Amino acid sequence: MWIGAKTDRADAALIADVMRFGRVTPWTPPDPRYAALQVLTRHRRQLSHLITQEKIARWCNCFVSGGSMPIRRSRFSRTSLG
Repeated sequence: MWIGAKTDRADAALIADVMRFGRVTPWTPPDPRYAALQVLTRHRRQLSHLITQEKIARWCNCFVSGGSMPIRRSRFSRTSLG
């Protein structure tokens, strides 16, 4: 890799070096069939992030508002106590 000042000559030398030794893999566009999957995956990630933010905000609100933390009982709580 070229280390030094960024000039047109340095850029040209770097590009020529990369092309000369075949360090470039040709770019191929993604298959259009995956476009819908990509959109759904991004949407799911955004929703997951939003849910996490809401959980953190509600958890912090339990302590900031001066109220006590709500106690949730599981249907298995009696059996787990023995």
